[in-house]
Amino acid sequence: MYTIEEQIYTSATVLAVLLITLILLLFSGAIIRLIGMGGASLLTRIMGMILAALSVEFIMEALGIEKWVSAGV
Repeated sequence: MYTIEEQIYTSATVLAVLLITLILLLFSGAIIRLIGMGGASLLTRIMGMILAALSVEFIMEALGIEKWVSAGV
């Protein structure tokens, strides 16, 4: 069970993230004009690489690969 303070902190954090997301979505046209289509394409590729790296890390952690690697050393 979480305390009221922890629940308030979590709710405030979620609301802050939602507000930031709303602001970014509302200004997305201006952001695209600022960075251009090339910049948007670059950001998309970088975020894809980060997502792929996180996916591999999560899968390796779920499979317990670190035990296999450290056992051979």
